[in-house]
Amino acid sequence: MIRQIGSYIKIIRPVNVIITFFSIMVAGLICKGENFNWITLIIASIAGALTSAGGNVINDYYDYDIDKINRPERVLPSGCITKNNALIYYFFLLVLITLLIVKLNILSIIIVIFANLVIYFYSYKLKKIVLVGNFTVSFFTGLAFVYGGTVTGNIKEGLIPAIFAFLINFIREIIKDTEDADGDYLNGVVTFPVLYGLKQTRNLVLVLGSVLAVSSALPYLLGIYKIEYFLIIVAVFNPLLIYSLILFNKHSDIKVYGKVSMLLKIMMVIGVFAIYIGFK
Repeated sequence: MIRQIGSYIKIIRPVNVIITFFSIMVAGLICKGENFNWITLIIASIAGALTSAGGNVINDYYDYDIDKINRPERVLPSGCITKNNALIYYFFLLVLITLLIVKLNILSIIIVIFANLVIYFYSYKLKKIVLVGNFTVSFFTGLAFVYGGTVTGNIKEGLIPAIFAFLINFIREIIKDTEDADGDYLNGVVTFPVLYGLKQTRNLVLVLGSVLAVSSALPYLLGIYKIEYFLIIVAVFNPLLIYSLILFNKHSDIKVYGKVSMLLKIMMVIGVFAIYIGFK
């Protein structure tokens, strides 16, 4: 019974869900507007986190054959949860989301419904189109910050963290595709690494990483964020980014790619923290 419960927790990627929850909370605090309300923000953050959870479940449902090759230890291919039960779990999460969002304003409701629809089609079809799937996932990571702004009545302040989140997650998604290239190739999923190979993928990641490193300093240089933001970016974020790019370019081990992916996830948290601390 405990193992079964653990499997239902594991399939939603609890770390990602928690990151989504706090990203929306931080976005709401940064974007405090005339409609700010703690209860509403918490409800909106839970709905957003459950959207992330549901997306992970339906993604694993459609990735079943690929994961049998790339990640046989995952919940579905390992047999801890059946595909049918995963689908039931997904619809249960959708019901919870629906019950929560009725308390939100109309724009926030539209964003949540839009996100759930596109995430479903991403899992079903979009992820098989070169870079479109990567863009979709990254877009919704950034949208979490815009969503936080809609909840609290001040979208504008969520735009910079949204762009930041988009860039770092776009890089991470490409690296994850590199990690999954063998299984994707065997299952006819044409990702950038499958189509163009490791060398071109490394070049693309290097370009995107360079754009992220340079642009991360701009909010301070333009006087938008305080010195605290800049210090965290220079002393922690960018060194980790450079280290991650070096690892990805020097090694061809799937385990190393997994490590780089995890580092980027940690950097996402650091970046959000820097924005929160450095916000004027």
